Amino acid sequence: MIHRDIKPCNFLLGHPEEKERRNRGPESIFIVDFGFGKVTQQTKNGMTTRMKRDTDKSPLGTKNYMSEYVMNRDTPHMRDDLISCCYVFREMTDRPLPWNDMAIPCLNKKENYKKMLKIKKATDGAALFGQTGNPRDHFFTWDLKRTKKNQPKQPDISAMIPLFDYIKNLKWDEEPDFERIDRYVDEMSNLKANETFMLTNNP
Repeated sequence: MIHRDIKPCNFLLGHPEEKERRNRGPESIFIVDFGFGKVTQQTKNGMTTRMKRDTDKSPLGTKNYMSEYVMNRDTPHMRDDLISCCYVFREMTDRPLPWNDMAIPCLNKKENYKKMLKIKKATDGAALFGQTGNPRDHFFTWDLKRTKKNQPKQPDISAMIPLFDYIKNLKWDEEPDFERIDRYVDEMSNLKANETFMLTNNP
């Protein structure tokens, strides 16, 4: 099953008071709204039917988070959901996406769409997760009280650089190596700086 509309508002966090109920507490993350969801392959009577590719498909999803391939009228697949997840993660841990201003409706929508697509094509892991020249606050710390002694440190998301490059270079229907993806995420989660960040900022 692929989601085809990965964006921040389709992720929900478990309730902090549901600690006694399995998979309902604050450690849980839920993905919702499968209105655009699609099964990529089905097996019936020993026969496997796979989703067909259409390279002239109207883009489906939310353009700020859809992959460059979907924006370029390719049929969404697993690769594209994962790229969208990377966009969401970057926005939630670091700063607005490089093309964020182009997603705002304006008079010249067609021109903005082309500019956004061009930037996405040129964006690699280092550009997305390199955290260079960031003058703005990031998502998790907007609501924290600030003093000279309490300046929240930014999490280290550089481990996502090779992960994004790997995902972006997957072929259309290639099965992602989820163990490899897990290793990148674990590496990032286990960094001392990120453990400190979560302990400091987690209410």
